[in-house]
Amino acid sequence: MAAKSIGAVTFDIFAGLPDRPAETVEALERVGRDYARWRKGGRRGGQSELRTAHYYADAAAAAAAEATYKAMRGTAVTVTDALNTSYANCMIVDVKITAKGDCYECGAAKVRLAAIWTVRQGDSSI
Repeated sequence: MAAKSIGAVTFDIFAGLPDRPAETVEALERVGRDYARWRKGGRRGGQSELRTAHYYADAAAAAAAEATYKAMRGTAVTVTDALNTSYANCMIVDVKITAKGDCYECGAAKVRLAAIWTVRQGDSSI
């Protein structure tokens, strides 16, 4: 199974992909003039939402992981998806915990921690 990770943190469930930087184009239009001209605006990546979930052995481990997630805000990390594709220089813009509680469908006493990560991929100068 491929490593699904954000930085050094791995996950059981991982959905979404970072938006890769691409050339942007801007329309230059003037009132009263026909047509438009175009100007390249440089390479930029948009913000993306990644959804993750991981099952921890107990509530203490889940609480420690939650603190780790929040401490990662503002850091540049490598994101690896389920197909083992790596996306370098992804800035963690925000992390929101969406679910934290007992996992009844796991068949064992585990705690599920789910989060939405907002990331933006930049260039190598981050």
